Amino acid sequence: KNVDSLIHMHITMEDKGRPVTIRSDADFNAMSSNGLSYLAICVVFMGMSRYLCPDMNIQLTWPVDELASLSPKNIAKLFDMMKEKNIVMFSAFPSTDHNLLKFFNNKNIIDKDNGVFTINEHSNKKQSALKQKMLSHMEEQNAGSRSISEVSS
Repeated sequence: KNVDSLIHMHITMEDKGRPVTIRSDADFNAMSSNGLSYLAICVVFMGMSRYLCPDMNIQLTWPVDELASLSPKNIAKLFDMMKEKNIVMFSAFPSTDHNLLKFFNNKNIIDKDNGVFTINEHSNKKQSALKQKMLSHMEEQNAGSRSISEVSS
């Protein structure tokens, strides 16, 4: 027997007010939104992570990819789930969208030509104006030459 025949799992969730059960790859691919699929995968990994490390006093750190592709509503749900399980995220993406950045405590812009800049949301007005000028300059440059590195908590 192969491993697939030994494991049987299903996920039941709510999608647009209706219950949805996922039992196969086809069910998963038929979900109405990419964001909901992403959340379903995260729920499975959260369960496995906390099964392997049940001590909730231990904070886990996950590298997370494609976070910028989720809607702000799904990002908020993901952060709520992670906080409940004492899991923090590290992510990098080429975006300065406040709707995404507001979920992260630590924000850094990494630019191949200019180095690393820390974004301080609680800075004075002069620093804030400088940050906005720097962000505008960064957005004008090639998006492939920079990323924003994040850590949530």
